Amino acid sequence: IVTEGQLDAVCIDGVAIGGNKMSLTQSKIIEKYCNQVILLPDADSAGRGLVRQAIQRGWKISFPPWDPDVKDANDAVQKYGKLFTVKSILDSSIDNSTKAEVMAKGYCK
Repeated sequence: IVTEGQLDAVCIDGVAIGGNKMSLTQSKIIEKYCNQVILLPDADSAGRGLVRQAIQRGWKISFPPWDPDVKDANDAVQKYGKLFTVKSILDSSIDNSTKAEVMAKGYCK
């Protein structure tokens, strides 16, 4: 699971890109060591660009149905616990690019 922030990644045993833009080098390294990549964008407007990048790379994207006050994985772990958070990320992952673009508009606001 790829997150924007390092604290989010630590909370769910994922990997962070350290912002809302991903370099080609970062994406290649992630793909080299992971056989399935799921992006978890933050629930803010900056996440939309990252979603587009993930779609271009053929990654899955997750839009978990968390409460509106939960903006990222760290918030989710604090509110729901690690197990529920990770399961909801996995269960909510999609690989349909059109659906991901549409969902990003509502999720990343």
